[in-house]
Amino acid sequence: MNRIRTLIFMSLSLTVSYAGTDESLHIFAAAGTAPAMKDIARAYTRETGIPVIFNFASSGTLARQISAGAAFDVFFSANKKWMDYVEQKGLITPASRSVLLKDEIVIIVPEGHSKTIDLSEHFQGRFAMGDQATPVGIYAKQAFTKMGCWKSLQPHLCVGDTVNKVLNYVALDEADAGVVFHSIAFCASNRVDVAYTIPPELHEPILFPVAASAAGLSKSAGFISFLQSPRAQTIFTQYGWTLCLPEK
Repeated sequence: MNRIRTLIFMSLSLTVSYAGTDESLHIFAAAGTAPAMKDIARAYTRETGIPVIFNFASSGTLARQISAGAAFDVFFSANKKWMDYVEQKGLITPASRSVLLKDEIVIIVPEGHSKTIDLSEHFQGRFAMGDQATPVGIYAKQAFTKMGCWKSLQPHLCVGDTVNKVLNYVALDEADAGVVFHSIAFCASNRVDVAYTIPPELHEPILFPVAASAAGLSKSAGFISFLQSPRAQTIFTQYGWTLCLPEK
């Protein structure tokens, strides 16, 4: 019996020791970045041996999780607003913050459908867009308000809590049209068609900032540096992103 207890104690000790020296990186990233970020993480792990664990969701959802005390190493947001939110709460390292990517928003339709979309009061059917916690939804509302069609679209909205859900509404023909990031439509070109690119002057600049947790810059600095490397930039470009020079 004593031998069994000793073995159990040793097993538990090893488990605790392993958990306490976990070198995995925990990355909170906007849902739309998932395809590119998974490829980048695989390249990073091959080069460094450090595993990467992702939490993909709407930037607003991620920011609220961080604010509520969720442990993370890097936050990659789809807009400035939610990065500002966590910075104001002292939860990121300001000096680590930079803008990696920029994007556009586009109106999409199911593959093979008519690309003629009338967003005036004559619009019929269902229109998919992100809710107001999602950056894509925030940008779309800004644009549609300036276009004068925001109120008339309300009865037709099919709302998703991530940009990927918006994409799927359209790709599965559950909505007649929708608005997503260009990079999302690019990756789903076999499922949806782009009907229209919304002029950038109709909304705030679409920028994707990244920053390290205030709890440990040393752990995450290498990964953020890798995101800015030619290898990662090549992957981002392959997935339809437009690169930005690092900036505050």
